[in-house]
Amino acid sequence: MQGIYLYRAFNRDRYPETAPLRAPDYLATWLEAYPDAQPMREHRRFREDQHCDFEDWSENVVLLHEARKRGIDVQLLPQAPYINVSSSGWQTPKSVPGAPVGAMFGGWSTADYLYGLPVPISLAGQDATAVDAASDYAASPVFLRHANRRMLFVDATSRDLERVLAEILGDRAETDVFLKSVKKEFSAIAHVVAGSSLADQVFEQLDGLDLEFVHYEGDRRLLLAQDVVHCGYEYRFFVVDGRLVTGAGCIEHHTPLDNREVFDPQMEPVRNRCDVGSFPDVRDRHLAFARTFVEEFAAEHGRHLDYCLDVALDGQGRSFVIELNPPLNCGRYASDVGAWMDAIVARTEAAAAA
Repeated sequence: MQGIYLYRAFNRDRYPETAPLRAPDYLATWLEAYPDAQPMREHRRFREDQHCDFEDWSENVVLLHEARKRGIDVQLLPQAPYINVSSSGWQTPKSVPGAPVGAMFGGWSTADYLYGLPVPISLAGQDATAVDAASDYAASPVFLRHANRRMLFVDATSRDLERVLAEILGDRAETDVFLKSVKKEFSAIAHVVAGSSLADQVFEQLDGLDLEFVHYEGDRRLLLAQDVVHCGYEYRFFVVDGRLVTGAGCIEHHTPLDNREVFDPQMEPVRNRCDVGSFPDVRDRHLAFARTFVEEFAAEHGRHLDYCLDVALDGQGRSFVIELNPPLNCGRYASDVGAWMDAIVARTEAAAAA
């Protein structure tokens, strides 16, 4: 097919030692691309240079595997000294007007942003504008309407943190607040009590937050402060060109090898605390909610966007949106990567023809 496809893998010098038994087809694809790769132990108790996590490896190799199954021309980028799966538009490779249309698989490094990609490319649906639309979700009226909770940006000043915490606390004596770095450097829950400085209480509870404020002093929208809400049956949808193409429950140990359906029904009632089960009724409820959200978000930002949509059930059994992420910053879980790749191919060919 026409177009240039780029792929950056992680830990390309290795593969997990159980891959020959658990994923022989994936391993064949990996060794074809990286014939010098060696088997590594999988347990994280070993040093980083001595282990290879199966889930991390499989979520990367599956992209290369599904692309090559479809005859896609995959150009393997050279190894970079460090990898950064970016969710910030300013680190996104620049599209080149008039260049062949392609897609970026895997992650990209800051070096790609600084020095440019080795070939000119137009990144349909994955350029800086698309990445920013997904990353800046908390500023979206559509998102906030479906979030079932307050979400407030915090500038990198103690005064603004105090203001936002006071708004979330309201007239209550105490409450929990979920704080997340917009730069995705940390997330944590803090407990605040009326009667003394709320900002000081948070700084005391969250190690390193004060240094974060010093480092980014004066920056706007450093943190996202939210009400703490119940999240059950967490689920991730993958959207290509404003269309739902696959989805799976947010189950940490699941990979695309665990996929059963395009919209997989496997979920945990409470993440990392319950056994995995099949819940097609909850899946269908999430799917109906996601269709509504995707249409409204497309009306707000345009249809030509790729992103991931995370949803959950609240305490009353209603679906609500947790967050959005650009696709390069998303774990695949037990989603159907083949269906996602077909959508990427269709969108890319349509963009190239236009």
